Amino acid sequence: MLDLLLLIGAILGALAFRANRRLERDVAALRQEVARLQAVIGGEPPPQPMPEATPAAAGSWPPQSRRHPRWDIPDEEAQEHAPATPVLPPVAAREQAEDGASLEQAFASRWLVWLGGLTLALGGVFLARYAIEQGLLGPAARMTLAVLLGLALVLGGEWLRRRPLARDLGRIRGDQVPSALVAAGLSIASAAIYASFALHDLLGPATTFVALAAFCLAAQGLALRHGALVALLGLAGGLAFPALIPSDTPSAWTLLAWLLLLTIATLAAARRLGTPWLALPVLAGHAVWTVGLLHLFPRGAADWAALLYVLAVPPLVTWATLGNRAKRRLAAGMAEASGWLATVLAVVLAGVSDWSAAGWAATILVGLLLLALAATEPRRWRLSLAAGLLTLVSVGLYQAVPTGPTPGTRLLVAGGFGIAYLALGTLALLRHRRPARAWALLSGLVPLGLAATAYARWEGEVTGWAWLPPLLLLTAALASLALFTLRRGWRPAAEAHAATALAAAALTLVTQLDQAPLTVALSLLAPLAALASRRTGLTWPAWGSNAVAAIVLSRLLLNQDVLDYPVWTPFPWVLWGYGIPALAFWWAARQLSPDSPARAALQVGSLVLAVVLPALAVKAWTDGSLRGKSWDLLELSLRSLAWLATAAGLAGRRHLPTVLLWGSRALLVLAGLHVLVLQLLVQNPLWTGEDVGPWPVLNLVLLAYLAPVPLLLLGARLWPAGGRARTLAAAAALLLAFAGLSLEVRQAFQGRYLYVGNGIGDGELYAYSVLWLLFALGLLAAGIRLRLSAARYAALAVLMLTVAKVFLLDMADLEGLLRILSFFGLGASLIGIGWLYQRFVQPPRPAAAS
Repeated sequence: MLDLLLLIGAILGALAFRANRRLERDVAALRQEVARLQAVIGGEPPPQPMPEATPAAAGSWPPQSRRHPRWDIPDEEAQEHAPATPVLPPVAAREQAEDGASLEQAFASRWLVWLGGLTLALGGVFLARYAIEQGLLGPAARMTLAVLLGLALVLGGEWLRRRPLARDLGRIRGDQVPSALVAAGLSIASAAIYASFALHDLLGPATTFVALAAFCLAAQGLALRHGALVALLGLAGGLAFPALIPSDTPSAWTLLAWLLLLTIATLAAARRLGTPWLALPVLAGHAVWTVGLLHLFPRGAADWAALLYVLAVPPLVTWATLGNRAKRRLAAGMAEASGWLATVLAVVLAGVSDWSAAGWAATILVGLLLLALAATEPRRWRLSLAAGLLTLVSVGLYQAVPTGPTPGTRLLVAGGFGIAYLALGTLALLRHRRPARAWALLSGLVPLGLAATAYARWEGEVTGWAWLPPLLLLTAALASLALFTLRRGWRPAAEAHAATALAAAALTLVTQLDQAPLTVALSLLAPLAALASRRTGLTWPAWGSNAVAAIVLSRLLLNQDVLDYPVWTPFPWVLWGYGIPALAFWWAARQLSPDSPARAALQVGSLVLAVVLPALAVKAWTDGSLRGKSWDLLELSLRSLAWLATAAGLAGRRHLPTVLLWGSRALLVLAGLHVLVLQLLVQNPLWTGEDVGPWPVLNLVLLAYLAPVPLLLLGARLWPAGGRARTLAAAAALLLAFAGLSLEVRQAFQGRYLYVGNGIGDGELYAYSVLWLLFALGLLAAGIRLRLSAARYAALAVLMLTVAKVFLLDMADLEGLLRILSFFGLGASLIGIGWLYQRFVQPPRPAAAS
């Protein structure tokens, strides 16, 4: 198969020389067109078409450039006698012709040419194979002829490029024929040299290495005249053949020297050609061979060679892409990609070398290199963050190594890096300023991340008080830098320093506290951050208060361990563990301006804690534990009263913010469903038989059904007057009032237990009729007094229920005087209600004048 690769391109040569004649015709037509344009501009008649150029060829080639439009100056006489048919504008006609021919031109002038070059090479392969099978030539002769054929193709391509005809045409459009010949020739010659070594033992490893290296470097030189694809071919061969040529005395330094030479040559060609995309295959080979250096050679020299390779490539890529204005974005992307790749490779080098001197040098030197590259060009500011990430990952992995230095030594290493980045970021900010936010984040996030990593690793082995001094110093330094940069007017830097100072303060609390005290202490940072935002006008501290609120809420709502905290210590921790954060969020929201987006999140957090607090407090008081799975009517009643009281209290506020308005509405709906579903239907003492207490009125019925009534009516003010929501809230309140009063009557007759299976006496049955009549009269009076039609309709509904009870139950169950009193009372009530309607609700109309 290697012999097959010797003569790649035999067929393409024929196509290339055949296309040369067509190019000559095109250039002749081009010269004729230029002469005609010069004659028109100079006032002379245009020359007649040459016989060699057909009208179709002269009209279709060369296409008129958009940057050099035709200056046809028609004379006045021709304009007068010109036909009136519409003519496309020159630019539109030219665009239409170009769009139709673009695919055809690309196919004919590029793809077919390169396909021909590949075919040429394959033809050479078949020729070599035929010579081998027929025994026409020996191995040395075959290889020599293959090399000569490759050189001939290279020289032929260069000869075509140097011809005046092809040179003139190449200025107008890309001529791919010479480039294809050069690429095919280089491929054939290189394959022949390698086959001479690998198959026929005609060359030694050193000679083969030197010869292939010469061809690869020659490809980079020829690429300056024949395009980037030739450079890509030389790069691919230069990266591949070191792995294909074994050596008895392998040397990492020799391989490094060759890789650096190839990289410099390729990037120099990319810089000269203005093709920054060539840096991408360079970086791919860089990544592969850096890992290869670390695994193919012994420790020591291989580590240092890999380090030099990693340090050399980013500056070279930056140099090759620097100043490319036509492809500025792509060039900047290649330079930044080289920095990020160096970050990854430095981490790999540090880990593979088992934290040797070369590994630590990679962490330090590559970080400094990235900082230098970021400082020289503000648009590469992300490289400063790459440097910080390199240090964080490297030192973090170093902390996790199970064997090695003592914790004190490792903490000193982390502290040294943190101080270095704090100082470097600050100096870079003072010297360059741009990008201020990047340098500020670098000086804050890296020390903070190192401290967090070290604490996560050595929390159990280093006493808590040992973390306090360095973290307090870090917090104070970052806060001071925030004030300093704010006074200088560097707001982006001040924002970043303030945010990192808040994070450092939170980390300090984490190292000193735990469980509920830690949560409460963290919540107090929210109002401090909001206050700092209001005083300084910075926005990041306000969002920092939101971040603190999110952390606190996750610890209180999503952390299952809070259910196992001791409830009585000696004061119930739920009250201050949830109450203080709720107040802290409420106060933090008040510090921010009403139009601040961060204010709404704090208000929501405060409301959520206000909802959860009574539920857990009641649970702790009734069960003595937060993990109790059973609940009774008392627990349900206290919980719903707390929620209803919160919603009613918010309803009394004027100009309630939108977030709190909808939050309180949702809370009122939740509380109402809680009462109606759980308390009235599920846990009703009529069928649960639960003890409601021995005292009339002052018992559990009052707490569960009557006390929520006024709170529901007060909370209904959260919705606009006359709306359906208010009507539903009033209906729920009336239903609870009716049920509560009825249960109070049963408690007066039955005592502690209201179970329906105990039966109903005559006195109790009559008392229900009296109570419902009084309730209906009360509703009617309220409806008439307040002019509420809904109250009057409810009164009529209760009255109809009472009538049905009297006729269906009292008539059958009551006897004697109680039956008489029941009917007399109902009749008198019905008559009185009719009179009230005639007197107050529907007064008689005045008589019409006769």
